[in-house]
Amino acid sequence: MVEDARLAVPVVESVAQLYAGFFPDGRIIFTKESDLFVAEKDGSGPRKLVSDAGSIWGPRVSPDGRRRVFTIVDQTAVTGSMAAATD
Repeated sequence: MVEDARLAVPVVESVAQLYAGFFPDGRIIFTKESDLFVAEKDGSGPRKLVSDAGSIWGPRVSPDGRRRVFTIVDQTAVTGSMAAATD
């Protein structure tokens, strides 16, 4: 993953990266419209982490699995990027 230091948000390198990422232990972090979810390695047990009025893109997890980062986009522009501790 490439970091854009000006925006402090991940720059995606493929379309798939807009919607999903992985924890170091293999769990999946993914978006569906305005919601961010985490699921087990096989996709079972999805659990909603965050909802927002804008679309959530580019979910990523830090290499140590302790932080997650994602971007919130509304109809006109990037409205913010978030970093949060994982549970």
